[in-house]
Amino acid sequence: MAEKMSFGLAVAAEKGFWEAVEKAVEAERLGLGYVWFFDRPCLVYPPLLAEAAASQTSKLKLGLGLSPLLHSPADIASTMETLLKFYGERFELCLIPGDKVQLSRVGVSLDKPGEALNLILKAREKIKERLKAEGFSCRVWLGAQGPEMLKIAGRFDGLLLNAASRKLVEWALKESNLRVEGGFQLGIIASSYVYENFREEVYRILRRAAAVAALGASKRLKKLLGFPEWLKQASLTEETVEKLPWEIVENFAIFLEAEKLGDYVASLKRLGVSHLVFSHPQDFSKETIGELASALKRLSSHG
Repeated sequence: MAEKMSFGLAVAAEKGFWEAVEKAVEAERLGLGYVWFFDRPCLVYPPLLAEAAASQTSKLKLGLGLSPLLHSPADIASTMETLLKFYGERFELCLIPGDKVQLSRVGVSLDKPGEALNLILKAREKIKERLKAEGFSCRVWLGAQGPEMLKIAGRFDGLLLNAASRKLVEWALKESNLRVEGGFQLGIIASSYVYENFREEVYRILRRAAAVAALGASKRLKKLLGFPEWLKQASLTEETVEKLPWEIVENFAIFLEAEKLGDYVASLKRLGVSHLVFSHPQDFSKETIGELASALKRLSSHG
């Protein structure tokens, strides 16, 4: 069982660089322990956001989700070394394969089976060696969802699973044959909307983001979740998003009234989850960040 749960917010720069930085600063002010910035090929390079956020915060831990398919291991190691040198050991790294559709838009294709897996394993080794040689260390997570990636999770310091439901966490533990012990951490990251005052606009963004994750799932995972036959090969359209059953979508979405967050967190802790990252659209505005922070403070006050 996870002894203590840490919480993070994934912040996207979709509305601009400085707004993303301001949200990170606000997250620290409200008591959140982590902010994560993840690779999106057409958006701001995450280390730039992390450096700006680090310069305006003091205790906030900053996570970088980077894809070795977009950046060389040497570049990633150099970036982490610079951040650790100037801002202290407040940084963690998550190596991710990246979204196939988004990668294809910038000319990156994965035609050979296992290509991404091998690149990520080699990147992990080179980055760890470089940082150790320079006297630095940081936790290196694997960001994964599919069965092939899950099989290598035990070679990292932690697994950050793209999922929201107990069902998927249990499945991932079985697929990866992981034992959450000896310093290894199990975390999850999912599109999130924990709210006090419901906003339809934010819910629609949540549903679409979770649908993207669901439609990008592996064949084995789609079978586990009971995808209708017509959906197994469906492309992402507004019609598909609307027709995708909530019973499937909810496996990739944290959608909760604030008062129900405690039960959800407790259920994850029983599975060994110790790090929970609330992703877009929880970062939609300072108000939605504040609603999450308030809910988390209530958890803390109740032990």
